[in-house]
Amino acid sequence: MRDRVQGCVDVVRGIIWLDEALSPVQARCVLAYEIAQYEQGPTPTNPCMARAAQKSAEEWAALMLISTDEFIAAWANCLELPAMAARCGVDLPTFRARIRAASDSDQDMAMRAIADTRISSA
Repeated sequence: MRDRVQGCVDVVRGIIWLDEALSPVQARCVLAYEIAQYEQGPTPTNPCMARAAQKSAEEWAALMLISTDEFIAAWANCLELPAMAARCGVDLPTFRARIRAASDSDQDMAMRAIADTRISSA
């Protein structure tokens, strides 16, 4: 999710830095991700474990930023992922992380919302 340096967390000192060039939406998403990383503690040195920790932080941030109701409404009312992300007030990587973090119930409700919206507008 965070390929470029947009934020940084110093777990020991409890400090989070954000790139000042970020848009408000990006800053919100990066801050949530950095808070998740802070909560997890130091990044594991094992590359596999580090990637798992990164994915976990991405998904935690997405779950904190996008409620189930917002997630379902985005699927019901938008046809493309960028529009869904914008509707939820997050960047595309954060919305993709929310998809990965969706529970079975979230997925079922999204599918029903898509079907209901597409059938009722046909």
